Amino acid sequence: MENKALIDMFKNTYCFYRQKYVIMDSQYTKTVAHYFTDKVIESHIDGKYALCVFAGPKVTRFISVDVDEGGKKVVRQVVDTFVKFGIPMDRIYVSTSGRKGYHVDIFFSPWLYNEKAKNLYDLMIWQTGFDPKKVEFRPTTGQAIKVPLGVHAKTGNRCWFLDQQTLKPIERMDYIAEIKPVEDTAVHNILQVWNKKRWNELYAEMICEDTGRDTSIIKDIEFNSEYFESKSISQTGTRHQVMLEIARDMRHFGANAFQIKKALRGFYYRQDPMVMESSEKEVMDDIEEIADWAEGSIPVWKYRKSPNDSKPIRIVFTSRDADMILMVPTSAARRSALLLYAYCKMFGSAHLSYATIADIIGCSERTTNTAINSLIKHHVINRQSGGCHYANGRLVRKSNTYFIPADRTQVDAGKSFEICEKITKENFSSYYYRILGELCSKDELAKYLTSPELKECEKYGTESTDIRAGRDADISGIQ
Repeated sequence: MENKALIDMFKNTYCFYRQKYVIMDSQYTKTVAHYFTDKVIESHIDGKYALCVFAGPKVTRFISVDVDEGGKKVVRQVVDTFVKFGIPMDRIYVSTSGRKGYHVDIFFSPWLYNEKAKNLYDLMIWQTGFDPKKVEFRPTTGQAIKVPLGVHAKTGNRCWFLDQQTLKPIERMDYIAEIKPVEDTAVHNILQVWNKKRWNELYAEMICEDTGRDTSIIKDIEFNSEYFESKSISQTGTRHQVMLEIARDMRHFGANAFQIKKALRGFYYRQDPMVMESSEKEVMDDIEEIADWAEGSIPVWKYRKSPNDSKPIRIVFTSRDADMILMVPTSAARRSALLLYAYCKMFGSAHLSYATIADIIGCSERTTNTAINSLIKHHVINRQSGGCHYANGRLVRKSNTYFIPADRTQVDAGKSFEICEKITKENFSSYYYRILGELCSKDELAKYLTSPELKECEKYGTESTDIRAGRDADISGIQ
């Protein structure tokens, strides 16, 4: 490639601001405060001296991370962190400084405000924990950075670009022509998401600080970071249910409402904001309700067990419950009713999406929607609409909350069936038929169920007593 073409490439990448520059040769380093010409770039390419450039007063065309210590290991971590943020590997460029150091460069199109570029660097430092005095931000309006492909003034080494993955030299002057910038809009999106995560983490630490009240339950070894990490929210529509489970576990272990609220706030602010459908205010209001519910409704275990161990769960279905479930008009409605009753009995309410219900009971979302509307119509369950909100530019329906009607919650003196594990997709059908098979008479089953359902109930009805008989020891620790 001719020098003229190389000079043009430098002007399009590194040298867009040319009002001030630094030159370095074996005898001196000098800052020059006037416009530099193409001749200066040509001298850099020819190795007469090394050219260093500054950022503009307000904007820059690139960011350079100047790695002075740590070598290739630190360079790889810097590159991997930018890739984690969402910057493609092939848009991150590494070069040597000509001595021991390295430069990691990212270019922007058309340009980026200086404070935004510094913000991107700050996020990298936050993620890696590096010392900013040893892994420095360049260029600024006051500190220049030496551009690649020149010759180091002291060692005489050419400052080659390196392969991003192998970090081996690419000994080609024309490699600069392959540089591709990152769109400024993509950088803005990265900053929006990762600044939220960074603030959430800092805010979570503030919330979990000791405030003088009894917060020992949060610091208890049984509720360490591993426990909360195991509850991390990875998909939309699950936040409420996960928080109910945390509140229940903490209450079993003796936490009061204040301690539960504090832990849930810290937990919320550590989650990925991209999977949160509710607003911050909605979540804070929800936390208040969950914590008060847990303190008022969940028993403290007499014999406490680690929340990381298997915990006894007790859900009691009565003949009254079975009658209400049995008499709804369709199989999908009966299955939906039993699932919602189970969650209401365990948590006080059920906060489930149509998709989640459909997946557990084994039918389509459309069928589930029709079935639940039927339950509402027949007063088997009450529903509080989750409403809608905008997310990612579209209208999203939030999960509804379901409650057992007040006149259905009285415990009768008839038979009962106890479930000692959480109902899941895998065990739902088994429990569905066991509950109806034991709590309802054969005449009732024959009157309301389909022929396939009737056969399954007859099969499970003879087993349920023996299955339940051995479970008393599992729940003996619950007061």
